[in-house]
Amino acid sequence: MSFNDSLRHSMQTFIASDAEWAILRHIARDDEVAVRNALQQRNPPRLSETELGQAATHGSMKVLNMYVDDFYEDFRFCSTLAEMALTSGNFAIFEWGVHRTMDAALVTDHRAKNGKRTRTDMENPEWKLWFDALAYMTVVAARAGQTEALIWMLTGEYKEHFRNPFPEFCLYTEATNHAQWETVRCMMDHNVEGILSPDTQRVLLALTKESFVGEDLKAATLVLENAFDKEGAENKNSSLNANIP
Repeated sequence: MSFNDSLRHSMQTFIASDAEWAILRHIARDDEVAVRNALQQRNPPRLSETELGQAATHGSMKVLNMYVDDFYEDFRFCSTLAEMALTSGNFAIFEWGVHRTMDAALVTDHRAKNGKRTRTDMENPEWKLWFDALAYMTVVAARAGQTEALIWMLTGEYKEHFRNPFPEFCLYTEATNHAQWETVRCMMDHNVEGILSPDTQRVLLALTKESFVGEDLKAATLVLENAFDKEGAENKNSSLNANIP
């Protein structure tokens, strides 16, 4: 079981005591003072990974900032918090989680290699896991129609990291598969790095004018995939269907 799956499983099977439920309610209200007071009954006075996951899900920025330093160097955990915030629609915490993930990864890499490696070094297996986690977040955003987060990932300061290893046209296909037409339109507006040819832009524009469902959605997706095939995109062989669960 992967780290992310393990954390999700722990959240799903979490059986809380009355005291723990009280803390979870404080987290949901982002009441860091109440959380701090409640944790005085614990030794050590810290939140569990499950509770931090709840904070990311509910948008408790104050609570996260209080206790995430306990896991500062664990970039897998930080990336999981970011993903949980993303799927819950908490963009501010998602962006915060990405920054914390990068910071944690740099600390880990510096200690392992005395700072001689750069953040773009893909040979390090630990870094490969991190890049995969970032790439997966773009897919999550496309599927869920989290447009603000997706555009930030494709155009912001970490854009080179988020792009690897999935090209943007795969994200167009993923968004189309899930009928996230607003996301498709916003991606078209940005046309990151001029990836789309004029012909494909016309195809996408025609698709986004309708709300497809069922068999019509399958047909629309096929039209889109054929448009990409026509462009002869070199990366088409590494499709999302072969790489993403």
